[in-house]
Amino acid sequence: MKKCINKIALLLSMILALSLLSACGDKAADDSGDSGNGGSNEETVTLTAWVPESIRIEDWNTNAMTLWLEEQTGYDLELIPLSSEDYTTKVNISMTAGNLDELPDIVFGSFGDTAVWSWAEAGSIISLSDYYSDPELS
Repeated sequence: MKKCINKIALLLSMILALSLLSACGDKAADDSGDSGNGGSNEETVTLTAWVPESIRIEDWNTNAMTLWLEEQTGYDLELIPLSSEDYTTKVNISMTAGNLDELPDIVFGSFGDTAVWSWAEAGSIISLSDYYSDPELS
């Protein structure tokens, strides 16, 4: 039962994260301007996400839920499965290293407050306050 609840929570978190991002997706595509089409919305934004491996999901990138989310949001999702055994360790090491170029856009999982706080201190998590208060971005 707990695994079922965890999977539902993961799915809902994924939908929530993508729906929040889709609210500003058109603006982000407009601002890129380097698409060669005068800044129209034809450029697809790719979001990368680390996910723990699952024996129930053969291919994260082609399963029905991923395809549905891509269709609903207009984003290209690149889901990168990591070994379930050392998923938490890999995420914690990567996030505390603070090398933003190597981090995905989204990380799924349940991490404690201490871990998330250490990620913020390393600069891997940024405040979104400026984005909310800027009318050009909201």
